[in-house]
Amino acid sequence: MPETTPDAAKALCERIRIALGKITWPRHPERKVTVSIGIAGSDGSCIIDAAKWVEAADSNLYAAKTNGRNRVVCSPVDGNLALAQAS
Repeated sequence: MPETTPDAAKALCERIRIALGKITWPRHPERKVTVSIGIAGSDGSCIIDAAKWVEAADSNLYAAKTNGRNRVVCSPVDGNLALAQAS
């Protein structure tokens, strides 16, 4: 999401997660729809290759799953460092 801060991306993904949670499957109404989302972002210019961005987002996705699922984990990326911050 170009021109989107990590906080704004996290807020958007939280709205998506909540909206998905309100969906009822017609064939299985007892089952809830959940989603785990990993985000890596920067508030400004950050020179990191695409593989590092994907690696950081993937790491946050696994942190979301490991810490209970159905959550958004977002971390800022500075240089080559990304630290997961669970919501």
